[in-house]
Amino acid sequence: MADPLSQAPGYPDDVYTSLPTLLARGAGHFAQRTERDVWLTGAVSVLSACLPRVGFWNADGFYRPHLMACVVAPASSGKGVLRYAHALGTQVERLLRTEYGRELADWEDHKAFLSKGQTAPPKPPMRKLYVSANASAAAFFDAIGASDDLPGGGGHNLVFETEIDTLAASQAQEWGDFSDVLRKAFHHERHSVERKERELVVERLELAMCISGTPEQFLRLFGTAENGLFSRFGFYIFSGTRAWRDQRPTDHSRDRYGYFADAARAVRELFLGLRTRERRLEVVLSDAQWDLHTATFRAMLDSVVEAGRAPETDATVKRAGIMAVRIAAVLATLRASERGDDLYRLPCIQTADEDVRCGLLMARTWTQHAAMLLTHMPGPERVVMRARDLRQDAFFDALPEEFTGAEAVLIGADMEHSRRSVYNYLKTLLEDSRLANPSRGLYTKTRLEG
Repeated sequence: MADPLSQAPGYPDDVYTSLPTLLARGAGHFAQRTERDVWLTGAVSVLSACLPRVGFWNADGFYRPHLMACVVAPASSGKGVLRYAHALGTQVERLLRTEYGRELADWEDHKAFLSKGQTAPPKPPMRKLYVSANASAAAFFDAIGASDDLPGGGGHNLVFETEIDTLAASQAQEWGDFSDVLRKAFHHERHSVERKERELVVERLELAMCISGTPEQFLRLFGTAENGLFSRFGFYIFSGTRAWRDQRPTDHSRDRYGYFADAARAVRELFLGLRTRERRLEVVLSDAQWDLHTATFRAMLDSVVEAGRAPETDATVKRAGIMAVRIAAVLATLRASERGDDLYRLPCIQTADEDVRCGLLMARTWTQHAAMLLTHMPGPERVVMRARDLRQDAFFDALPEEFTGAEAVLIGADMEHSRRSVYNYLKTLLEDSRLANPSRGLYTKTRLEG
């Protein structure tokens, strides 16, 4: 799996040009591009579980922002920066556990003063953000079911594991297989479990995930793409570098801890503000933004079919369309908070064009990485993602917003592409609606109007 990992493209530069302040400053704490990408992957996943009441409508119903992300790379390659993404949710976790501690103490006091024959009230539901993957299926579902009854509509569920094997080990046990819950959670399906005393029902499963591990651990968990779990994850893969890195502490590295502690407190305040709402806070895309979304993923799916890739890739592209809007919803909510919008009274949030573009670019990258992983999963013979696809995407990302054919040739030459290859790329990008050709010799990247 070394070759695909080394060929995997990172997020385009446009992803980082207009992030909300919390994410932009967070990304600025990582000098290496791969570290920034890995941290951002984890950060949007953590934040997606910390936005009670927030969601959006698409053609299939109302979706919450919850993302499922998986980072795959060799050991000691830099996945450890995910701990700074985990840090963003620590103050929400502390808040929920403190609230639970008070409610549990009140419940215990009340129960102690009951007269004989009186029935004790139900035990308060457990409050926490982080749900352990090292659990039985029953305990895992109990944790999610408890969250369903909490203020803010529940859904404060996040599985964050830096070793995929923790989750894979649970799935391998008869008592620990809750892969059906993970699959249903992506589309917020209903799930029920029969118990001796009663039936436990969660009407809408809401769960975010961020996991990481090595290629071998990835295969142990996902095994095959045919069970549907694979297509529900956004994947970021990389190879790392085989070079010594100076481990000397610097002022910058020390400042990093303080920044993420402050960021975690900001996330807690955002969480509290959203939780007080009585109604949903809908994130709304404009018609022009939906048009761009449709054109982007239609072109991606057409490309998959024309390239003869495995049918399982279709599901990855289709679900990436939902992931893209989920990312945009996270960014739009952060942006509204940073503007000082009154999230308690705000009827809806209109996504900014940059939030939608960022969601599309990140989801596109996840789809490219998933296609590479798919070629190494057991099952029918796969069609390996062509290196040309990756070179074309890198070429597109290097192009300015507007350029001439001659300028494209110069940019291509710097990337060791021939003149013929450049014009073949331009032709394909025009066919995929990623470029427009408003006049002879002039090209523009497809942008949103307004």
